Amino acid sequence: VFGPPDPVPAAVAEPAPAVFGPVPGLLGAWQAGQVIQLAAAIGQPLIGRLATVDLRTNSVEVIALRPDPDCAACGAGAVSGGGAVSDVGAVSDGGAPSGR
Repeated sequence: VFGPPDPVPAAVAEPAPAVFGPVPGLLGAWQAGQVIQLAAAIGQPLIGRLATVDLRTNSVEVIALRPDPDCAACGAGAVSGGGAVSDVGAVSDGGAPSGR
């Protein structure tokens, strides 16, 4: 009635690398914790910092982000914080951002 199915393109036929099941939940819980820290004004939220998680080595690295002074979104003349960051440097003092 329907005939043979169309061939599947090669890009679709090869499975994509699987995401380790608990990872989205783990990172979502971490992000929710950051929101709670901000809302309750407790702890040290990652303001001006970026946390990277490497599950192959079970390590977490916190990187300080410095705004680009010439950037309209995050530079000296910006109306609100956030936006693109062009200068990234590793933090060696346990994750505390410099100048805060």
